[in-house]
Amino acid sequence: MAGSSAWRRITSAAKGGEPTPERGRRAKLLRRPHGPEFDLAATFRSLSQALRARLDATDGGRHLVEKGRRREGELREFLRAHLPPAYGVTQSEAISAGGETSRQTDVLLYDALQAPVLLAADSSSLLAIESVYAGIEVKPLLTAAALARAADNLASLKALPRTALMRPRDGCPPEDMPRSNPAVFGAIFAYESDPPLRLLEALCALCKDRPPELWVDCVVVLDKAVIHRKTFRPAPEGRSWRYFDHRTPLACIEAGEDSLLVFYLLLLQDLNRKVLYPPDLMRYALSLGLPKPTLRQP
Repeated sequence: MAGSSAWRRITSAAKGGEPTPERGRRAKLLRRPHGPEFDLAATFRSLSQALRARLDATDGGRHLVEKGRRREGELREFLRAHLPPAYGVTQSEAISAGGETSRQTDVLLYDALQAPVLLAADSSSLLAIESVYAGIEVKPLLTAAALARAADNLASLKALPRTALMRPRDGCPPEDMPRSNPAVFGAIFAYESDPPLRLLEALCALCKDRPPELWVDCVVVLDKAVIHRKTFRPAPEGRSWRYFDHRTPLACIEAGEDSLLVFYLLLLQDLNRKVLYPPDLMRYALSLGLPKPTLRQP
C-alpha cells in the first residue's frame, strides 16, 4: 500500500498536482526573469531604423562617389557588428588561381580565420576566390537597370573557379576532398527601389538568360521587401531539393520593417551551412609566374 501511495503522489505531481522536490528545483531553474522578454524582431526593427538614420546622415554633400562609399561602409559596419568574427567583411576583388579577376564588389564576406589577404589597401583588398563566402552589391536606388548592372557584377564573382584547394591533413582520404568550394552567395542591398514586385519580374527575366549558378541569390530593399531563391535545404545551385529537375523559384517577401531581419537570417543560414577549404597558394604562385625550380640529382 505504501508503494502505491508513493506512485499516486508521483503521478499527481506529473499532472500538476502535489509538488515534489525535483519539480520545485526544475521550476526554479526555468522561472522567467523579471523584465521584458527578448524580441528578435523588435531588436532588428531598431537596428533598421538606426541604419536608415545613418544613411540619411550621409546624404550631405555633392560628391556622388563619396556618398556611395559612405553608404557601402554603413552596411559593412552593420555586418561586422552582427556576424560572428569568423566572417571577415571588406570591399574587395576576388582572383582565381588561373589569374581571372572579378569586378570590385561593394561587400565581400570571407574566411577571416584562414583566408590570406593577397593585397591589402586602404580602399579595397584582393582575396582568393576559395576564401569568399558571399558578395553584396549596395545600391541607393534599385531600378530594373541598376538590378541588371549589379547582377552582372555578382556574376563576375560567381563565375570564378573555386578549385585551388589546400589538401587536407594526413589521414584524410583523397576521395573526401571536394573538387571545389561551395558557391558564393550573391546579394543586392538597396535603400530605395522600384516596387518590389516589379523588381521580382525584372529578376526573373534576367535569370532566363543565364545559368542558375550565376543567379542573384537575394535582393533586399530596406523597410520594404526581400526577394530570394526559395531553397530550404542545401542543393546544387539553382535547383530545388524537392524537385531536382526544376529550377528553384524566386519568392518575394514584402516584410516591411522586418526586411533587414529576413535578409540577415537568409544570409546567416547560407553561411552556417558552408565549409570552405583554404586556398592552395602554391597553385596561385605557379600559375601567376613563380619560376619553376631547377632540379639537381645529389
